[in-house]
Parts: sequence; structure tokens; C-alpha cells
Amino acid sequence: MKKSITTAAVILMTAFGTQIQANTVSPSTIVIVHGAWSSAKDFKDVEAELKKSGNEVITVNLPGHGDDKTPVSSLTLQGYVDVVKKAIGTRKNITLVGHSFGGMVVSETAEQIPGQIKKLIYLCAYVPNNGESLFSISAADKETHIGQYIQPDEKSGVVGIAKEGILDFFAADAPKKNS
Repeated sequence: MKKSITTAAVILMTAFGTQIQANTVSPSTIVIVHGAWSSAKDFKDVEAELKKSGNEVITVNLPGHGDDKTPVSSLTLQGYVDVVKKAIGTRKNITLVGHSFGGMVVSETAEQIPGQIKKLIYLCAYVPNNGESLFSISAADKETHIGQYIQPDEKSGVVGIAKEGILDFFAADAPKKNS
């Protein structure tokens, strides 16, 4: 996960840092929305790097993630969007960055407040068509390994990853541990 987040920092710094250093644009307001199995804390290093270039950076923690104890039964896409919109407030010219599942959240946010959004960045993210769910999109993706390891729990309303799939799914490009 750390390598993925570091890669995110490099990608975002390329998108923002170089332009700012060249004085061709003013610093941006960047709002980062994490994926399904992470939280805002996973992007703190990315946030710090982007702030070094003078950007205002807001990492949004979605309800039910990280330290947030919102019950699963209360989680909705609209609830996620409302949290992002609250974080944005009245700011304009926002660059919204959605990581993984966060792509769905930023897409809906941008549809609801288009006049405040300058740019959308999808970082290894899902971009749904109307009526699609994360589950339906990922199930149709034959190149991802999620289908092998996904474990939906309809009773509790959560989706997990089987223990044996965690490394393959989240750290496929990480160096192998020498035994």
C-alpha cells in the first residue's frame, strides 16, 4: 500500500508541482478521496508533498473508514458525497482526486457541484456508468484479481478480501519477502 501511495504522490506532484514551480499557474485546491479499503490517513504523505508546492490539500475521510464509526447500515454514496461537498465548502476551481472506489465518489460530487470543480483525476479509480456499482464494475474486469478474492457479506452489508488474496490484490508489485 505504501508503494502505491508513494506512486500517487509522484503522479500528483507531476500534475501540480512542476507547473507551480514554473510559475505558470497559481497553486491549486486539491481534494483527495480515498478508496474502499483505506482512509484519509493513507494519503497524509501525499498531502504533505503537495502542500510543499503551495497547494491547499484536503484529504477527505469517508464515513465508516479509518477512525470513523458510522454504522455500515448508514453508509450511502450520497453520504460520502455530502462529506466531500462539506469539505469543499464554497471553494471554487477544485481538483478532485478519486482513488479506486473514490472515483465513484468524485464523479457524483462533480455532477452535483459542477460549477466548483475544475478538474477530476482518477487514480487507479472506478468510473461508473449510471446504474453501475463497484461490485458490478470489478466483476466485469477480467484483468483484476479482485474476482478471485472478493467476499461480499450481504447480511452485514460489507465486502472484504480473502486473507490469502491481500498481498496479491493490494501489493502485487511489492518485492517478495526472502525466506
